[in-house]
Amino acid sequence: IKAGTDLIMPHMKLTPVRLKEALESGFITEEHLDKAVVNILNVMADMPCMKGRRFTDIDGEAGRKAAYEAAAGGMVLLKNEDEALPLAESSFVSFYGDRCKRFIESGVGSGRVHTTKTSSMTERAASIIGEDHILYDCVNDKTQAVIVTVTAHGQEGSDRESIALDADQKALLQKAIADAKSVNAK
Repeated sequence: IKAGTDLIMPHMKLTPVRLKEALESGFITEEHLDKAVVNILNVMADMPCMKGRRFTDIDGEAGRKAAYEAAAGGMVLLKNEDEALPLAESSFVSFYGDRCKRFIESGVGSGRVHTTKTSSMTERAASIIGEDHILYDCVNDKTQAVIVTVTAHGQEGSDRESIALDADQKALLQKAIADAKSVNAK
């Protein structure tokens, strides 16, 4: 709160008891709390429902476009060694990791979104190069490229201690690299 955070969700780490202790010790002041409360109330007061308006017609296409742009902006190709991308339409590709088949479309906890609109790298690849050009979690002598998705799970109230991959994801990545090298794939 002292640093400018108005709302902490969930409150597991900042319980009312700890907040009271911070106030009583002088670590934060009533002015800090008042400012945070006013900021939250201002946001709430600006909501359409507080002004007598309700949105009944949601523009799903605009939402999908915004989600796509946010996802595309967050993806990074770290290296494109030996011009690994773009893949030719005749490529044989091996995919590793469950998230190749279905991305994580939202967070968990209060940020959870239930949707039927998901993305699949493997479905998209199959539509371009054909299902017969795709392998899962293995390679063969035709494999030209290996694509891996790894996941670092976390959620509010149980933050990860580091951004290091979990042991199972690290093992998956190491297996995919070894398999790719065994057939000289990108």
